[in-house]
Amino acid sequence: MYDDDGMRTAVVTTDRNSYGVNGENAKNELSVQGDKIIDIHSHLIGGTKGGAGNDFNLAKSQRRNAVYLKDNGLKKDRKGMLYEYTKNQSRVKSIRILGNTDLVRYVKY
Repeated sequence: MYDDDGMRTAVVTTDRNSYGVNGENAKNELSVQGDKIIDIHSHLIGGTKGGAGNDFNLAKSQRRNAVYLKDNGLKKDRKGMLYEYTKNQSRVKSIRILGNTDLVRYVKY
């Protein structure tokens, strides 16, 4: 999610490479302006519930950084979880994602 003086633009992308995803290719191709204010990416099932490895280097204090983990089949009551992290802490907040409206609510918050 990018903010350009109150005009918000969401970019959903999978420009994955060996070192991760960052969305910069899609941002540039779409000529999106503004500062990134929300950065969500996913980890594989069984992955870290929060920031890990290079996530800490890429985290910025002026935006919300989060990892999404899809339900691994052990808990049937939810579709997934968002785990916010900071530059210094792997998990500062956990948010249940039961459906699309939960994700939209998080982005609007």
